[in-house]
Amino acid sequence: MSIESPSPSHPTNDDAWQHVELLVHEIARLSREDISPRKFYRELLERSIRAVAGMGGAIWSISEDDKICCEMAIEWEMLNLSEPNQVEKHSAEFADHARLLRSVIQAGLPSVTLPRGDAPDRHEALNPTGHVLLFCPLKEENRIVGLMEVLQRPDVSPATRDGNIELLGALCELADDFYRNQKLRSLTERAEYWSRFEAFVAAVHHQPDLNATAIAITNEGRRLVECGRLSVVLRTGSRCRMLAVSGVDTIHRRSNVVRVAEKLCRETLREGMPIWYEMPTNISPGSDQMSQALAEFEQHAECRSLAVLPLNVAPASQTDRYEAALILEWFTPQEFHPAHQQRGRELARQAASALKQSLNVETMPLLPLMRGLQTAGRATGFQTLPRLLVLVVILAGCVFGLITVETDFTVEGQAELQPATQRDIFAPGDGIVSRLNIPENIRIQEQTTLARIYDPTLEFETNKVAGELRTASQRLEGVSAARLTAAQQRDQSPVRLNQLAAEEAELKSLAESLQKQYDMLTERADQLSVRAPITGTILTWDAKHLLKDRPVSRGQRLLTMADLTGKWEVRMRVPDDQIGHVVQAAEKSGEALPVTFVLATNPDEVHQGEVAKIATATETDDVGGATVLVTIRFDRKSVSELRPGSSVLPRIRCGRRSLGYVWFHDFINYFEKHWRH
Repeated sequence: MSIESPSPSHPTNDDAWQHVELLVHEIARLSREDISPRKFYRELLERSIRAVAGMGGAIWSISEDDKICCEMAIEWEMLNLSEPNQVEKHSAEFADHARLLRSVIQAGLPSVTLPRGDAPDRHEALNPTGHVLLFCPLKEENRIVGLMEVLQRPDVSPATRDGNIELLGALCELADDFYRNQKLRSLTERAEYWSRFEAFVAAVHHQPDLNATAIAITNEGRRLVECGRLSVVLRTGSRCRMLAVSGVDTIHRRSNVVRVAEKLCRETLREGMPIWYEMPTNISPGSDQMSQALAEFEQHAECRSLAVLPLNVAPASQTDRYEAALILEWFTPQEFHPAHQQRGRELARQAASALKQSLNVETMPLLPLMRGLQTAGRATGFQTLPRLLVLVVILAGCVFGLITVETDFTVEGQAELQPATQRDIFAPGDGIVSRLNIPENIRIQEQTTLARIYDPTLEFETNKVAGELRTASQRLEGVSAARLTAAQQRDQSPVRLNQLAAEEAELKSLAESLQKQYDMLTERADQLSVRAPITGTILTWDAKHLLKDRPVSRGQRLLTMADLTGKWEVRMRVPDDQIGHVVQAAEKSGEALPVTFVLATNPDEVHQGEVAKIATATETDDVGGATVLVTIRFDRKSVSELRPGSSVLPRIRCGRRSLGYVWFHDFINYFEKHWRH
């Protein structure tokens, strides 16, 4: 049962006034807080109903298309109407109630409507309920944006109703402060956002270097959209490569997070549409490729919300298609409102422009020369007319020097240090590795047994044949003895002697056949021994733990051995588009081409060698590049640290060429390959 509060116009005691002042202070405090409109409406409505001892109520808002929507309702079922969001329905009660609401909104003043009575100045708008309805408009800068409706009992006195409507008007005036504070906070946030946006644009367009631009996009863009982590991924052809991650100096490209992020970007760019996801995605493993990529990313990443925005960064001067994508991660759950997506689109547009500019600069021909000339121009500081003449003379001298001055022309490539005598050891059959005899860092003699392959099926067949052989041998001995005894007894019939002779011959044939089978199975078991093919040292790391009780199949590589005391060589992978220089230089010289190389472990010491052999076939490496194997021999005594697999930086001397060709031979080869034909 509700209790009627005293009217502020006719206070009965100080407690009532204090109660009213407390409610006003609470609403004023809420109007200054940064809360959502829905929460403010609930608090305002609850306190208003309590202040006037009402039975229920609702707050209505007016949309831009002049529709009335219910924002909050308490004890609405007392009106005997349907759901409040169905106020526009065309039933009789709803039509009367809708006309009543619009009449009050049009009047723009607080009003009281009696049960089955008329609204002020609107005789056609009736109260379809059996309660007294108190209406008070909610205004934002003298513009009505909503309406509060409170239900009271019909037996409330007119003086109390007048006091209650005055109190509701005072409380609703505080909504104007709430709207003003909300708008002020919104303008402040937008001002801060545009300030950050200006800093972001200035940072990403500050320098044309691709990596520096990507780093600026991740660091400044993360602050712009207020996400937990931002990454930039570039796709060239069918390959995706992560350029930068916010807050990370070094990217571990083999990590699972980087791998699944690049896969997710590849699928997003293939579809060409941005994605906004709130984790978990609840995607089954058997879905399409995009769903699988999302499921893998959710499994390895720690984010709770995700957005992937594709970028078109293809330079106009390039035939290759460059594309990029931004990965935005939040580590707390996010509700993606239109404002979030708008900021994401603004970030993507500026990032695409900056990356496109960087790619245009990176793909310009003669870029190192242009940068050098720019640096030289800033260093000289010429301010007079002769600077153009000096610049022309410098350029002419540079071109003349590039054509006439000769220098050593070298070809580089990836290489590693390996023993010349090296063998891989393969499994001789199917089975389980047992009886390991693999000493570490000890020289092993050729044909030394290193392990045995235990084949349960072969052992079963061997035991079975051995048992059958013993049974046949015992039967043969018995038949031979019976035949000898029968031959000594003259009373035996010739038929019995012939039967024993035939049985003895049959058992001999069976025993010979079983003996051959047993010998073959024994030979197969002996062939399952893993023996050292050369005299050398095991290179496989921790081979005992790697092979112990491990099931293997025939032809599977088990170990690698090498003769560390013999000759060593450098195995160099020369790119397919560079091997022609090496072959031409070798044919022209008629001798082995000289090579200089340094070890990655000791780059200060330069070693000498020569090309021993050039492979006749081109191979494809792990990343899809075509290379040719070039073997380089050297004096092992000149290298103090010989370690198999050590990285080597070699240079093959291919004669002398002009300085311009040495510096720009990559561009010259590209021009000849793409423009001459």
